[in-house]
Amino acid sequence: IQTAPTGRTPLGSDRDTYLQPVLRDRGNKTATERCKNPATKRTKPHIALEPTAARLAAERADGADLKLLQDAVSGMTEAIRNGDSKGLAHHDHVFHRGLLAATRNPLYVAHVPMMLRYLAEQYEDRELTEEDRANLVQHRDIFDAITMSDLDAAERATRALVLGSGRVISQAAF
Repeated sequence: IQTAPTGRTPLGSDRDTYLQPVLRDRGNKTATERCKNPATKRTKPHIALEPTAARLAAERADGADLKLLQDAVSGMTEAIRNGDSKGLAHHDHVFHRGLLAATRNPLYVAHVPMMLRYLAEQYEDRELTEEDRANLVQHRDIFDAITMSDLDAAERATRALVLGSGRVISQAAF
């Protein structure tokens, strides 16, 4: 692969075309093609940022951060009880924005707009699912780990959320 002297792709070149040999994987798809697939798209921005951000938040969060995260989880719980997908989206945005802000790291905070755009794609005016309920439990787990300053648990819980390995819980729990 040809590299530009600055380590950047040459001006006017398409990133995937330039890096195609590097970005190919099973199924012979580029990274951009994989991101267009709804099954893989959901984790792309989260997987790179949030587990480490949660670890930092568990180390650095103050009382105001914890209050914001607690209120967001409470709002998500209420939205799920009421079947309110827009309310769930709002409180999920608040949670993730607060998580990144609690890192006190400008590089993570700079990703807030991208993260919010991604999250906006995940919610529509729709019926809530068992996955939404399982995700709520995982958000609670993340909040609890951050509250207890348990760096490993915060990272683990966040990784489980972004990888979609959530527990499915029954409607009766709400």
